[in-house]
Amino acid sequence: MFEILGLDPVAESVYRVMLLHNQDGIAAIAQRLDISPDQVRAALDTLSSLALVRKSIGADDTLHVVSPQVGLQALLTQQQTELAGQQQRVEASRAAIAQLVSEYASLRASSRQEEIESLEGTDQVRDRLHQITDEVKEEIVTFAPGTTAALRYLT
Repeated sequence: MFEILGLDPVAESVYRVMLLHNQDGIAAIAQRLDISPDQVRAALDTLSSLALVRKSIGADDTLHVVSPQVGLQALLTQQQTELAGQQQRVEASRAAIAQLVSEYASLRASSRQEEIESLEGTDQVRDRLHQITDEVKEEIVTFAPGTTAALRYLT
């Protein structure tokens, strides 16, 4: 459930057990979850890296479990910040693409004559076909009597 926050299922289970049984040690957590102590240690490493558990102040070898309100909210805020950054990068890319398309369109428009479009080479033909295909909104297919071909009109 919390994998998007960096919490794998085993680490999530260990975290949940620690929230309910904060005095349990590694062996007790492993027994409750029916997993190995090594899996618990790996989960604790994950939880520690995510700041969901930390060494308890003043107590040797004791871990303090951070409340979900604090720990998970911080992880969620971090994910939202990363998502906003990614959205900004996508929008910047979109703007750059729009500018390039505009420049390309004006370059092509200045080189066009009337309604005639000149395409040179297979690559330009394929690019134009892809563009036309992307712009299609409806299709009409008909059979022409007396011929062996089907006629297809794309608009």
